[in-house]
Amino acid sequence: MDLESDDPASILSHYRNLISARNQHSALRVGDLNVVNTGNESLYGILRVSQQEAVLVLVNLTGVPVTEYTLSVEQSSLKEGSYTLRAIMGEGEFTPITVSSGGGFSQSVPLAEIPPYATFILQLNAP
Repeated sequence: MDLESDDPASILSHYRNLISARNQHSALRVGDLNVVNTGNESLYGILRVSQQEAVLVLVNLTGVPVTEYTLSVEQSSLKEGSYTLRAIMGEGEFTPITVSSGGGFSQSVPLAEIPPYATFILQLNAP
């Protein structure tokens, strides 16, 4: 019996979940890629936008929670409006992101705290 295969918290399970999300969501494979400025070196963020969907990926690269951050992107192919967020990976209550006419957003904090080593993949639902 492979203990790692049976452990939902294992690295193997994490990578299986990442592969599954990539296979199910076109924005994680194709489309525009924008690096998201997080204002915190501990937090990595990207925005992927395809013709079918938009996805925000946030990864806490450290062993401590991240609470001091704000997300911003100068411009993207997103349309103007307020986007609600739905978790593809990760759990929590998410604050909507307001996108300006150029597809950018600033000062966005979709989640109060990003737990240690957490990965969030969030689908942006159009207004």
